[in-house]
Amino acid sequence: MKRFIFLLLVPIPVTVFARTETTEWWVDGDVYATTSCETGGDISTPPQNPTKKGHTFQGWETATFDLATLDASINGSGYTYNNSTRKWRTTFSYGYVYGESLCSPTPNAGSGWYPTSQELDAETGTGQYCYCRATEYLPKGSSKIYEAVASRWVFGNDYGSASDCAGGCAGVWGCGAIVQYHSSVRVGLFGSN
Repeated sequence: MKRFIFLLLVPIPVTVFARTETTEWWVDGDVYATTSCETGGDISTPPQNPTKKGHTFQGWETATFDLATLDASINGSGYTYNNSTRKWRTTFSYGYVYGESLCSPTPNAGSGWYPTSQELDAETGTGQYCYCRATEYLPKGSSKIYEAVASRWVFGNDYGSASDCAGGCAGVWGCGAIVQYHSSVRVGLFGSN
């Protein structure tokens, strides 16, 4: 006797909400335009380039900040984190330092060792060794977020296992806290050594 198995596929509607990122476009110290895009999507420039009598528009550039100018000896006053995105933010008297974390199979090679971006950027984020890197800076009293210039990956902690690292590297007592409390990490992160 032959048996037949019928598989019935029923589509289930799923609503997905994409996160929207907002970009401010500044000209002469003022916000010229604001655009938005979906996280991970292409950034839209303003529909019209700015004009100014006697000047020729040369294009847009990223606002950058050299973290080496910050005082790495000053401890932070708090931190926040998002484990699912691996992002963190540490609060300082001079503003907010934003960053990302990475769980790596690459062990710390000793005091003062900072892996190159090429060594860690291609990794998938699975390993027991927690690394931290600054990505942005928001000065106190400003609404303009700057991209961090050349922040290095800095060793934060050995969690003992990849699963513990995944649960803690960006989380409680992860990069945000490590940056808040440890000046030696800030020195490496800010590039001030």
